[in-house]
Amino acid sequence: MSGLSAPEGWGTRPGVRIVGRVRLRPARSSRRGSGLAGASTAGRKAFTPDGLTASAMPGIATLKSNQNATIDATITAISEIRDVTTSRGASQVADATLQDETGTITLTLWGDDTKRFSVGQKVRITDGWVKDFRGKLQVSMGRSGTISIQP
Repeated sequence: MSGLSAPEGWGTRPGVRIVGRVRLRPARSSRRGSGLAGASTAGRKAFTPDGLTASAMPGIATLKSNQNATIDATITAISEIRDVTTSRGASQVADATLQDETGTITLTLWGDDTKRFSVGQKVRITDGWVKDFRGKLQVSMGRSGTISIQP
């Protein structure tokens, strides 16, 4: 970590590390803290193993264009696989319809993912990218998104 210094005006205190542009403090050992330095835990829900709370995971109906999203949903339909040629070369694409208790959205599947999923499977999309395509919201894996099958 040598060579890192705080941005001008930030100042540092003993025990504070600078990682990128984020200041990290050691966890407090007081009873009222949860180990999350500087974070109030009053009224918070318990975290799931992947670090999300039920309230932190929005339903499909709350999604907006041009944002990342993490959602749990069920695949209700998958279109025929289409062969396409993009600027990155030849690939395959299919559209899956996802549904949760709040609504539906189209998931674009590329490459090997077109054959990996089937109707009725429950999936979790983590850090997917929501966009408006031809007047309808659609989610894809984007740069850092992942999709996993849920039990």
